Amino acid sequence: MVVKIVHFIFFVLVFTTAFGQEKLPARYIDIRFDQVGLNEAFTLFSEHSNLSLSYDAKLLPADVRVKRSFVHAPIETVLAFLLSKANLTYSYAQDIVILLPEKKTFTISGRVKDMSSNEDLIGATIRLSPGNYTVNTNNYGFFSISIPEGDYQLRVSHLSYEPKSLPIALHSHMEHIALDMLLRQQNLAEVVVDAADSYSDSVSHSSTTVKMQWLKKQRMPYYKGEVDVIKGLQMEPGVSAVHDGSDHMFIRGGNKDHNLIMMDEAIIYNTGHLFGLNSIFNPDAINNIDLYKDALPANFGGRLSSVVDVRTAEGNSKTTKSWVGVSLLATRFGLEGPIVKDKSSFILTSRSSYLNLLNKDYKLFGLKGQYLDINGKVNYTFSEKDKLYYSLYAGNDQVDAPNGFVNSWGNITSTLRWNHLFNSKLFLNLSVVFSDYKNRLTLDNDSMENRNIWTTGIQDLTLKGDFTYYKNPRVQYQFGFNSIQHSFIPGESSDRQNNSNPRSYANEHALYFRGKQTLNAQLKIDYGLRLSAFQRIKRAFLALKDPAAAPLRNKGYYDPYFSTVHLEPRMVLRYQHNEKLAFHMGYAHNVQYLQLLQNDELAYSSLETWIPSSSQIKPQQAHNFNVGVKRLKPNGSFSVNGYYKFLNHQLQLANEAQLILNPKVEDQLRFGSGRAYGLELLYEWHRDKMDLNVSYTWSRALRKIDGVNKGRTFSANYDIPHSTKLQALYQLTKRIHISSFFTVMTGRPARFPIGYYENNGLKVPIYDNHYQFRMPIYHRLDLGAEWRVGQLMIAKRQSTHLLRFNVNNVYNNKYPLVIKLSQSDATDHVYEEKRFTGTTLGVNYTVKF
Repeated sequence: MVVKIVHFIFFVLVFTTAFGQEKLPARYIDIRFDQVGLNEAFTLFSEHSNLSLSYDAKLLPADVRVKRSFVHAPIETVLAFLLSKANLTYSYAQDIVILLPEKKTFTISGRVKDMSSNEDLIGATIRLSPGNYTVNTNNYGFFSISIPEGDYQLRVSHLSYEPKSLPIALHSHMEHIALDMLLRQQNLAEVVVDAADSYSDSVSHSSTTVKMQWLKKQRMPYYKGEVDVIKGLQMEPGVSAVHDGSDHMFIRGGNKDHNLIMMDEAIIYNTGHLFGLNSIFNPDAINNIDLYKDALPANFGGRLSSVVDVRTAEGNSKTTKSWVGVSLLATRFGLEGPIVKDKSSFILTSRSSYLNLLNKDYKLFGLKGQYLDINGKVNYTFSEKDKLYYSLYAGNDQVDAPNGFVNSWGNITSTLRWNHLFNSKLFLNLSVVFSDYKNRLTLDNDSMENRNIWTTGIQDLTLKGDFTYYKNPRVQYQFGFNSIQHSFIPGESSDRQNNSNPRSYANEHALYFRGKQTLNAQLKIDYGLRLSAFQRIKRAFLALKDPAAAPLRNKGYYDPYFSTVHLEPRMVLRYQHNEKLAFHMGYAHNVQYLQLLQNDELAYSSLETWIPSSSQIKPQQAHNFNVGVKRLKPNGSFSVNGYYKFLNHQLQLANEAQLILNPKVEDQLRFGSGRAYGLELLYEWHRDKMDLNVSYTWSRALRKIDGVNKGRTFSANYDIPHSTKLQALYQLTKRIHISSFFTVMTGRPARFPIGYYENNGLKVPIYDNHYQFRMPIYHRLDLGAEWRVGQLMIAKRQSTHLLRFNVNNVYNNKYPLVIKLSQSDATDHVYEEKRFTGTTLGVNYTVKF
């Protein structure tokens, strides 16, 4: 309750600061105007109200006479009457009322699109001068800005496209303007932008990855040559992966389940193909990626650390295109084109890995694995005010082990979105989203009759609405709702259901409001409030097949109805000292109602369980504070960002707890608190043909869990105190780029046995403190090259060709994934190690028609 009161006082102060000029004093006057001129009327008002007025008498119409009486009327009412007669407005500050000429205001709104494909552009900047009025396009390419009547120069810019300028004579409303932009030639010089563009509104929330950065990231050296979204994000400062080749992301001291990862607004619960060697995001299908890791905007919720918002491409509505790609990891196919030219389009992409890749290349545990995924999207423009989108993703992995175990998992998502423009200032996106994640482990595959399948998963059905209101160039509001129906499968056994966990159901709701306001030329504020509610409805009875197990139904799996409500305030202040120096600071309170249970001893494991909060499992909470400074330098920039997080109701499995065939897994949870803090330094340098990024991160992630490590504070298993990353791109020729990536970081915490005892011929490890030891220091160098071959004629069709080469882990540092107690009788081998592969080559060839 105390925290909620503090939040309420905090927001009263924020809203008082955020809204407009000072208010007139609450005074009441008696005054009579008897056919007097406006100059005399304002003099009388000043005398009766005890307010000083400042104005140019030439602004007052000489032929206007005023006749009216006011009795015990607010001075604001009287002043409004006089201003309406003079066509003036006012500004009040420091006990002085300044009368100003009232100019008519008109609105410009429309969409920014790619000239060649007609695809909407996210994050384009529209600037009108004089006055430096600025607005950015939203996630659907829409913008709106209301400014005074006059003649302006409109400039549209985007990091991926050639800037565009045109004169605008604004003397009436200009709606539904289509601004087409031409894609830049893909060279390094395109990343050099002016100071104003460098300080876009997205900087205040650390939304760091836009389309141009994604294009740059595609040129980096990736494993086997297969471009990967998650591996690209892991190159960012503050983003860690504790295992080489893993898709897990630990962002600013948060656990891997503290990240809200979405694709076309559908929540993704497992991003990994082949245990994380590749991610489910097909680069051919991606249009834009945003990573938020500071104070999260109020329109996002349900996680503590970050948001990764992935938007897929819409397809080319002008011409049909196709492509085929092949790497040493997978083959790819894509097709896009118009359904109705300039009105409707589609895109379809597919990938398939090579059979038995794991066994042939890794020899980790004798595994054989493969995956397949499909992305599809269609859209239809009914009018300038209405557009409909439908997107679909389906993917599946299967990994076989020689001992009969088979692990398969996959995601299915489906999103139906409707964009509607009520008027030139109010925009709506309404979405219905379906997400289904399943993970199946076959425990005994000797025969179909004796096969036992362990299934976990989570299914969501979401309805969400997001409104954007463009009040004026200085003020923008976003508000909306989000309602999710969750269905959980914590763990079910196909033939021994008495060892299963009952299914659970829950509803998660939210209302939010977000405001972005320019207070003056130097100070901007981004503030918001999220009201979230969670209901765990029931734990379902299992449909047991065995009649002998019927008494279990009488025991039931009843969980009392649980509900909770939280207020989550968010705020970021940004102060721009001059065109080269800016500061920001922020705070966010986040609540997470879903919990992930996973055994982290193995580097590669897809076995996991998502469970909801309940009366015994309180929602996780975090108070996030951040501060930063960014300095533009010649040909680059330098930034420093710091953060501190207080984490409450953190949970962890008890030591040696099992996830499989364990109907009491929730009883083996331990709870406590955590702290995370760190400092990130980033230097970006661009000159001529060279592009260089160097980052260093110092961070700590600490936990204190009841019943773990004797109740003492310990390092989380993703605590990486020191991390340095270096990315370099060099343009050798117009068609050839060379890239490199180097990283060195502290080894992750680990639990090594301090001894063992024998039981039935097996060595049983004995542990002391929790995560008392650390793995060795990790470091790796990757090198790559990209060659844009150019255009060729194939079967009388023009085609473009792209060839990428890379070498990962150049100096063959075989890093240990896990160190375990050896069961061998040889006395000189106490431990055994499983190591990641060493130096690997990568090739990626793509041809587009």
